[in-house]
Amino acid sequence: PDIFQEDCLPLADTWLLDAYRKGAYGGTGQTSDWAEFARISEKHPEKTWILAGGLGPDNVKAALAETGAKRIDLNSGVEILPGIKDPSKLESVKNALETL
Repeated sequence: PDIFQEDCLPLADTWLLDAYRKGAYGGTGQTSDWAEFARISEKHPEKTWILAGGLGPDNVKAALAETGAKRIDLNSGVEILPGIKDPSKLESVKNALETL
């Protein structure tokens, strides 16, 4: 199935694209489809796009390089436990982003 229904575009100026897992509502740690994010965001540059889905210290740099994303959403990839952020993981993401 399509990751995004383009007929919904007129409904908002900003879109967050996350990984889909049946029965889950975010925070799954599942990596989203970076190629699809790049395709959609390049096709519709008039919209603001946020990349989400399994981003953390180990893959954030590659995700940005592959997708061209200007905005990201971090959640489970920087947590110790659900809802509890890990300062060292956040610092690692910060360090990775500073090298771009």
